Amino acid sequence: MPDTMTPTYSGWQAPPRGIPLGSSSQFEGVGNGRDVIRNIIKGENMIYSYLDYLKDRYEYSKKGDVKDIKLEKHKLPQEIKNFYSRRGECPLCKIHAKLVFDKSDSMTMSKDYFTLKRIWECPKCGWWESFEDSIEEYDYITKVDSYHIEELNYAILKKFDEKDKDLPLDVLLEELKKNQDILYDIHFYKMEKLVQHVFTQYFNCEVKHVGKTADGGKDLIIVQKDEPILVQVKRRTKKDGTESVSTVRDLLGTMFIENKRKGIIVSTADHFTKPSIKVRDDLINEKRLDMFELYDIERFCSMLDLYNKTDEKTWHKIASKW
Repeated sequence: MPDTMTPTYSGWQAPPRGIPLGSSSQFEGVGNGRDVIRNIIKGENMIYSYLDYLKDRYEYSKKGDVKDIKLEKHKLPQEIKNFYSRRGECPLCKIHAKLVFDKSDSMTMSKDYFTLKRIWECPKCGWWESFEDSIEEYDYITKVDSYHIEELNYAILKKFDEKDKDLPLDVLLEELKKNQDILYDIHFYKMEKLVQHVFTQYFNCEVKHVGKTADGGKDLIIVQKDEPILVQVKRRTKKDGTESVSTVRDLLGTMFIENKRKGIIVSTADHFTKPSIKVRDDLINEKRLDMFELYDIERFCSMLDLYNKTDEKTWHKIASKW
């Protein structure tokens, strides 16, 4: 039997009937300030992310005489308490989040269609949620016949160990926008995958990851048409560390064995030693190598900044579909 109870949150006040298709919208961004999370949730060497989110949905219809409206529930939300909580209330900071997207649409055909779409984002920690309310109804005078869909998307806070080999790359890239010092702490495998990601964009070609135990000094291969480039990646743990000439000689030995004339070394060390640079320069000047680049932490981070500066957030993707 139909349920006649009215839902706790029934959506929004529909605009007057008969309005032609149109919309009003407001789109505004909020900063990336999520450092407040660390002050609320204690934990060293942890990365906190709001990149993931959950979806929930409520569908119901209203039918009957205007004096005797019956409500029938077709799909109930999974998290009742969360679904009917106050919209835009940050569960972490306990403040009302900022409305960053607000759009309403209406259209009249054989039925009337109304939609309201809103997104809130917490200016302190970055938590967000979106809510879409859609109504489809017949334009009757003495009776009601409508179908309602309310859809909620809300960010969930996840934490990751920055030293974890399986740390998601998108989480790492987001954290690097705020704190590049974690490059000294991440797993060496993840450092190799990060360099692979950056070089794929920089060289605009395939970059193969081949790093493993006893890899012979090469971790990546940049696949170019003329000649591949061998890449060695070194993740050092000290900010003031140096990259010695032995690292250069290791990669040069592999290049000699494989008859390759192009190589790159990427290191989180502060700089390469003078003997390292001299060996490289001498071989280039003697035309025994075509290319041999040395990337210290500053040079690599400059390249990283070029390809990791987008401010697109997860909720932007939802808004773009609206």
